[in-house]
Amino acid sequence: MDTAPPPSSQPRSGWRRVGSGLLVALGVLVLAVLSLLMRGGPGFGVGGFFAPRLDAPEPALAAFEERVPPLPPSVLTVPIAYDLAPVIQKLEEVVPRTQGSLARRIPVEGNDRADVAYEIRRQPFRAELDGDIARISTVIAYKARAWYDPPLLPEIRASCGDESDEPEPRARVALSARVSIGPDWALIGKAQVDRLAALSEEQRDRCRITPLNIDVTDRVIRAAEEALTDHLPDVEAALAGIDLRSRFARWWGILQEPIELDDDVWLVIDPSAVHRGSAEGEGQVLRAVVSLTAQPRVVWGSRPLLAARPLPPLDSADVEEGLQIQAQGIIDYATASARLNQELIGQELVLPGGTLRIQNLAVRGIGGGRIALELAFRGSARGRLFLTGTPEFDAANGTIGVPDLSFDIASQNLLVQGLTWMAHPTVLETMRERARWEVSDILGLAEQQINRGLNRNLSDEVRLIGSVESIDVTGLYPQRDRLVVRARARARARLVIVEEEKVAAEPAAR
Repeated sequence: MDTAPPPSSQPRSGWRRVGSGLLVALGVLVLAVLSLLMRGGPGFGVGGFFAPRLDAPEPALAAFEERVPPLPPSVLTVPIAYDLAPVIQKLEEVVPRTQGSLARRIPVEGNDRADVAYEIRRQPFRAELDGDIARISTVIAYKARAWYDPPLLPEIRASCGDESDEPEPRARVALSARVSIGPDWALIGKAQVDRLAALSEEQRDRCRITPLNIDVTDRVIRAAEEALTDHLPDVEAALAGIDLRSRFARWWGILQEPIELDDDVWLVIDPSAVHRGSAEGEGQVLRAVVSLTAQPRVVWGSRPLLAARPLPPLDSADVEEGLQIQAQGIIDYATASARLNQELIGQELVLPGGTLRIQNLAVRGIGGGRIALELAFRGSARGRLFLTGTPEFDAANGTIGVPDLSFDIASQNLLVQGLTWMAHPTVLETMRERARWEVSDILGLAEQQINRGLNRNLSDEVRLIGSVESIDVTGLYPQRDRLVVRARARARARLVIVEEEKVAAEPAAR
């Protein structure tokens, strides 16, 4: 007889089959989740709460170097014109127009029976410049009489230039002085008599009293020379009396005033010393070049308050013409961070061992000439890391980069503890290559502002003329909240004194 299975045997077998299916499904699900976690799949690895979190501490701060070292001194040339008219006027006042008298008889040397008398009349002085030598000349005309008392006979009298129909003999008189500027700003000129001679070789310019065999020419010229020699100190005093110091002191004061380039942007020339240069003359005008040592720079902010310096003594140091103007630009870290985020945010780095997606980048200063780059990320792990390095200017492409950018020590220690795959060279290579900032706009603005500052009227009498020849970055100085970019502009500039331009133009009109 067949025996039927117990009533409960079939349902028990069905539940066994169902349980086996659930276990299989659960295993598949676990494997899928593990796979997603391993691959950084959506919902888990990318922003998922199962992704390991890494929160590196901020880098330690070092001392900030607040002072930006100055550039070497620069030189600004100032051409100055001196009109010698005051010297001529002084000579006209002290040197008589006439000398001697026909009524005053002078014994002839070596001849106790002969006497001569002469009367000299000079024309106005004229001044001409040959380089730095002032030459002052005049023409004299004279009359002469001679007497001879022969033994046993009446006195004999003769003359030259003394009759109405007889032309007066003439002679040229010339003196010179090399002109320079002394340390006390006085014009220095050691005067000397250069030439005293008959104006020509013609007979009319020789006073030879033939009947008495007496030549008066040399005696008259010697007398004129002695008279001029007596007045040489007057020439030197007239040169020294030209007031240069007070005029240049006015210009010196003007150059110490900041020049406004733009709102809260100033060009400071900051002169500190004055040097004598070469001198050239034309007509009655001597043009000398004075060189100013200065520390020109562009300053941002409110009007700089500068301590006034008195006009220093002149020195004779050799200086090389040319300006080096210190300018600086500012890259604030908020702007630097924004530029990096525009280019890199959302970029995904697929590395052996996991995926890293850039969420945010922030730049900050940490002192010691270094900056830190905070890298916030998600992916196979999430959190933040810090990279540090020293910014450098790359002249080849005109950008600022951080070629030595590396993981900060604290961040490196966290990676070593379990996420070494994130320390893959690709991360550093990407950051070093892409973490860069353009500086062409900063340099272009600086050049534009400096050119504007070098071409303007500083006052009614002083005009500054110049141009920027080149501009380049000379240093980077990371501060706490900004990167200071120092630039050096090489320029040529000179001061044009309007008053001196007028003086220099006068010879052509004379």
